[in-house]
Amino acid sequence: MTGWRRIAADKRVVVTTLGLALLVNVMLSAVLAYYLRDAVATAEAHAATAARERAEADRVVRETTATAVALEEADRSLAGMRQSRLPADKAAARRLLYLGLAELADEANLLLSRRTLAEVDKESTTLRRLEMSVALEGSYRDVRAFIRRVETDRGFVVIGDLAMARADDPEAPIELTLKASTFYPVTDGR
Repeated sequence: MTGWRRIAADKRVVVTTLGLALLVNVMLSAVLAYYLRDAVATAEAHAATAARERAEADRVVRETTATAVALEEADRSLAGMRQSRLPADKAAARRLLYLGLAELADEANLLLSRRTLAEVDKESTTLRRLEMSVALEGSYRDVRAFIRRVETDRGFVVIGDLAMARADDPEAPIELTLKASTFYPVTDGR
């Protein structure tokens, strides 16, 4: 008998107990490793989800920052446009529409027959719109020249409703009716 067999024969109870304890230990380790593997997989899935959510949050922050920068730039641009193109007040807006359109009509050889001025959109707290209805008469070429001058003039004038009519006579002048508007900043609620 060799040394190991003799020890196993003499100490059978101890060796059997140690063997069973080793077997139970291996089985418990296997079961624990199985459950821990699931826990690790779940933790890894949570970590991957958190990483995706973090990346999405970073993207949203970048987009929000870019939007805020673009909004500030648009505000600066709008403020510059307001200062350079819009009339400074109601009197300047009235001059732009009433006198400015009369001058442009005269330059385009159109006869100004009627004009009415009205303030609209009083709900805005920053801008007000002044609108003028104008009736003009002249040739088609002169009407086109007038509209072009209004559109390219330095003052900010928006042509709204536009209607042209001609009598049955081909030599009769064209009757042009239009609504022109401009905006001016509100000061002191007026």
